[in-house]
Amino acid sequence: MTLLIEAQEVESLLSIESCLEALEASFRELADGRAVNRPRTDTFTATSDPDVFYRYKSMEGLVPGCGVMALRINSERIRWPLVDGRRRQDKFQRVYPNRYVGIVLLFSIESGELLAIMKEAYLQKMRVGGTSGLGIKYLAREDAASLGLLGSGWQAGVQLTAACAVRKIDTVKVYSPNADSRKKFADDMGRQLDLPIVPVDRPQDAAEDVDILLAATSAMQPVLEGKWIKPGMHVGSINTRREIDADTLANSDYIVVNTRDTGYAVYIAGSGEGVVPLKEKELDVRACPEIGEVISGKAKGRSSAREKTLFLCNIGLGTQFAAVAARVYQAALDKDVGRRLPPEWFLETVKK
Repeated sequence: MTLLIEAQEVESLLSIESCLEALEASFRELADGRAVNRPRTDTFTATSDPDVFYRYKSMEGLVPGCGVMALRINSERIRWPLVDGRRRQDKFQRVYPNRYVGIVLLFSIESGELLAIMKEAYLQKMRVGGTSGLGIKYLAREDAASLGLLGSGWQAGVQLTAACAVRKIDTVKVYSPNADSRKKFADDMGRQLDLPIVPVDRPQDAAEDVDILLAATSAMQPVLEGKWIKPGMHVGSINTRREIDADTLANSDYIVVNTRDTGYAVYIAGSGEGVVPLKEKELDVRACPEIGEVISGKAKGRSSAREKTLFLCNIGLGTQFAAVAARVYQAALDKDVGRRLPPEWFLETVKK
């Protein structure tokens, strides 16, 4: 049986606590050499619209502890407009505005069958936010209670939710370039989490006198400056090739990454002129421990109360999608959620 699980169903089935638990186990398996991750691949070509490119993006991962293999696919049109003098990434669909194609295919490693087809947007948001939460769990001070957030968009909310799941956060400041957006975020998330959230006018204001500083932006240029990092702070970034400056790396005492395997492939049809490079800022992460190694005890966590720690979600992993999608699939079975599709639709006759 193959389940088709809609976006709203995915959201109803995956809590932040379940997401954190699934991701933590998958990172431990990856560090122990049991899980397998295939690096991300991006394929570009020009379209009939000036300054707009088509991108096909895929990644896959196998997590034996979950019994699954997952393939995450995006098919989208993408551009990089200037907004308030800063370049941003914008992905969209021509026929269906404000939409794009994003799915996860989940396979059983025991039977080989296609277990589920899921829309990936909520999985994407949760696996990034959950991984940031693990960075806080293992690298922030135990008594960390105040948080600064750069960004008030799609990813920012789950970053804050994950932080609150692993630390007793009692004070939050948020900055984004749009004053209305940051005020709405503060109001909405403040009610949701029962927290006082203060919108601030400058990014450095969000960084002042906080224990944890998180960047969750779609910026193509640095918005987080290393000179703001003070002793004892923990910093997290989900867009590490763009949203942090070089001083952020230089001013950190201890840097942990998602993965040292950053050799993802980028293929561009034609000259590629106009494609904003994905590797604008190369980070040499060969000497950095991975979060899975910290979780499994193969690498250290925070060493002291004054240490300045930095966690970089430097690139997404297929194993993250496998872990969280497996949780959603099991919850869907338990709660009888999802549309059942005939398995024969996806089975071929063996060719001899």
